[in-house]
Amino acid sequence: MCSPGVHELSVTSEIKTRVQKEFVISSSTVSLSTVEHRGETRKSVKQMTMQVEVIILALSFALCGTFPWHQTPSGQEAPPRADPCPSADLIAPCECWEEEELPGVASLMCEEVDGAHALDTVFLQDFPNPNLMSLTVARSNLGHLPQDIFHGKTFQSVRLTGGGVSSLAPAALDNSRETLTQFFVNDNQLTNFSLQDLHLFPHVNALYLSNNQLLSIDALVGMPEQATLSAFFVSQNYLTSLHPDVFKSVPGIGSLRLDNNRLTHLSPRLFYPLYQLQVLTLYDNTILQLGTGDLWFSTPILRSLDLRNNGPGLLWEADVFRGVGFDTKVDLANNRFHKLEYDVFGPVLKNVSTFFGFVNFVGNYLTCDCSVLWLVMDEALQRRAYSATCKNFTYVDDLDRDAMMAECATGPMVRGNGDGGDSEDNDL
Repeated sequence: MCSPGVHELSVTSEIKTRVQKEFVISSSTVSLSTVEHRGETRKSVKQMTMQVEVIILALSFALCGTFPWHQTPSGQEAPPRADPCPSADLIAPCECWEEEELPGVASLMCEEVDGAHALDTVFLQDFPNPNLMSLTVARSNLGHLPQDIFHGKTFQSVRLTGGGVSSLAPAALDNSRETLTQFFVNDNQLTNFSLQDLHLFPHVNALYLSNNQLLSIDALVGMPEQATLSAFFVSQNYLTSLHPDVFKSVPGIGSLRLDNNRLTHLSPRLFYPLYQLQVLTLYDNTILQLGTGDLWFSTPILRSLDLRNNGPGLLWEADVFRGVGFDTKVDLANNRFHKLEYDVFGPVLKNVSTFFGFVNFVGNYLTCDCSVLWLVMDEALQRRAYSATCKNFTYVDDLDRDAMMAECATGPMVRGNGDGGDSEDNDL
């Protein structure tokens, strides 16, 4: 009924006229019968007029499938919105599409791009809307990305995962400073990354640099604060050390992945600035010793601390852990340490035993002498000490408590007791 022409508009006008006449008659009747309440009558007429407009809009949509403002004066529907993508043959080997939830906004997916010059050619094309939602480049060999590679285009998300990127000009994404929220450059060949410029991108909440060849992330030291970064992944690189102040400029990190590097040590209070930290992975490094303060946390929501496969023979000092919460899962598997001293592990086990946390000791074969008596005497702590196993493959919770107490009565008592308090060395 709403094909191009004047007939349909006249039908709508006729309906409007009839409805208005009905309401005029009704309003006149009301006004004649209630002269003494003219103020109320005028209010009623105004409400009726608004109802007329609502009815007209509903009829327009029901009859024409559109609203009056979507039609041209001749009754023609407005022309379709322009495609936000260039012609497909101009942007090969990339594919462009319009975001369903953001009409007029494009996203781009590129695969098997042979060199940065090919990507440069794509972004030389005229995009009707230069503000793209996302760019993904995979299975490619981009090499060095120069400063003007994107020719003024902006992005909210950039994924260069497996893009063969060897280096990235510091200003390559400058046009996206106010729009970029996610930047994934993992699985490339980067040896350096301009972390010192991260504060120029105030909305970036995820930065993935895993599986590159980075030697350091110390460029973060002294950078103005960027509190939005929540996920920072730097696993599978060549990091050997971390500056004591490296995380002070990015205090909002919630998930930090440092696994599969070459770290040999940590620094006291290294992670303390991260007040929203929930997940920390340090597994598959070569950490040989953890000292007082190395694993102190200010976050009240730490859920996972993964320290598997370090060592060999990881050594511990007293008061390594602070801030490990009631629900934290602490994984110490396969670090090949043998001493289970109360000053190191007693406080953390007591914390996690109050809720659903635990400490995983699998693969660490312990010397089960009087130094483990504090754990043998406390069944609640034993339940949170997963796979605590002696060198003879006996589980600590299977040790004979009375026999150990009798044996240890003739020698020095282990520091600390089943209640978690410290005590002087003396006989049981």
